[in-house]
Amino acid sequence: MNFAYVVAVFFAVCGLLILFYDIPALLLYHNKMKAVGTPGGKYDMHPHKQIGKYGAIPKERISYTKAVFTYDLGGKKVMATAVNLVGDDNTFINKGQTYTIKVSPFDPHKCYLPPIQLYRKCSIPAKVFIFIKRLLPKAGAVMFLGIAWLTYINFINV
Repeated sequence: MNFAYVVAVFFAVCGLLILFYDIPALLLYHNKMKAVGTPGGKYDMHPHKQIGKYGAIPKERISYTKAVFTYDLGGKKVMATAVNLVGDDNTFINKGQTYTIKVSPFDPHKCYLPPIQLYRKCSIPAKVFIFIKRLLPKAGAVMFLGIAWLTYINFINV
């Protein structure tokens, strides 16, 4: 019975954390600005080492640089990086395109880019990839909440 409480609380807390991961960023970054985007690049972290099959590059050696957004603040240009773009999300930013970003009032060099803007001018396979990559953690969070609910119904609330 006590272990059921631990399981239910663990899965409920994990599910809620995953589900509401973006909420603090939405609350903290609230100054809307129009900014011009510059995509991040992809580079090999260890170009002098050849690991794996001939011609193949292992995934753990690939790293991505951050996309940069340039906006006007008080008449001068300010460059900011998005805190919610991870990995290859930075490569989906189109060079020279204007995006609406939310800038932190505490640090003008950090911003939040609403993920829906990643879909602009992307190919259909890229849109599907971005959608699935953004949807899978949310589906996992709902599954965790379902496990917590089933644990509560079957073992605690008998």
